[in-house]
Amino acid sequence: MRLSIELVTDSNGGATAAEVCRLVFERELGMNRAPAVDPLRSHTFLARLQPNEKPVGTLTVLDTTGEDGLHRKYGLSFPESAKVARYTRLAVLPPYRGMGISLRLMYEARRRFVLPERFEHSWLLFDAERAALSTLSMLLDFTAGDMVFLTEWGRTRVMVKSEARRAGEIRLGSPTSVIRRKIPLVNQS
Repeated sequence: MRLSIELVTDSNGGATAAEVCRLVFERELGMNRAPAVDPLRSHTFLARLQPNEKPVGTLTVLDTTGEDGLHRKYGLSFPESAKVARYTRLAVLPPYRGMGISLRLMYEARRRFVLPERFEHSWLLFDAERAALSTLSMLLDFTAGDMVFLTEWGRTRVMVKSEARRAGEIRLGSPTSVIRRKIPLVNQS
């Protein structure tokens, strides 16, 4: 299987990514609609199987710098001047799961957007039961928070990481320093 990952730059790519999200979030998970994103503050990546260019997955990265209310909602606290990115709308069509497509999407989004734009922290919501032992924890160095939130995705935990800077790949601190550890379950519905 050969996979290409492209940055969505036009309405055709946007419509294709939206259709993958619709199939996963609405049809499979029964959500009313896939969560909307601000196209001016986001970058969407689309995974396609080659050579037929079949769309099989998508991921959006949002710039949440300065969105203190959103960060507080999920128990996050970042330094005032920190650039913060959120990974969201990760969707892989069912027949293609377990092939590392999610991991490739995360890696490419980090390589092509998060690092070049010099984000200092990144975060996402992830299934509460699987977060600590997930591939994201083991291979991508995300740390799962202790708090569990009831969201449109079900029971989730925040996963966060401090991004390495290009200059010497110096770590900016422990990812756990930005997660407040208080309440075991918070309803965010």
